[in-house]
Amino acid sequence: NGVEAFLEIKKKPELRGTPCVFLTNYGDLHHDPTFDKDLADEIGAQGYFRKTDDLDEIIRKVKEVVGC
Repeated sequence: NGVEAFLEIKKKPELRGTPCVFLTNYGDLHHDPTFDKDLADEIGAQGYFRKTDDLDEIIRKVKEVVGC
């Protein structure tokens, strides 16, 4: 589970400053994507976005979030 992994990372002082983004398949018609984005924001993730087949888009979004 990504949320559990994120929370474990944030518990470790040496990893606490590591930027984390959530990349998900959620957001279809049967799932409310705002719930997951709100949760990611609430626990302190630096980004949240849906998966795409466009690798360049994923790289661009991750670089944007982590400031590269």
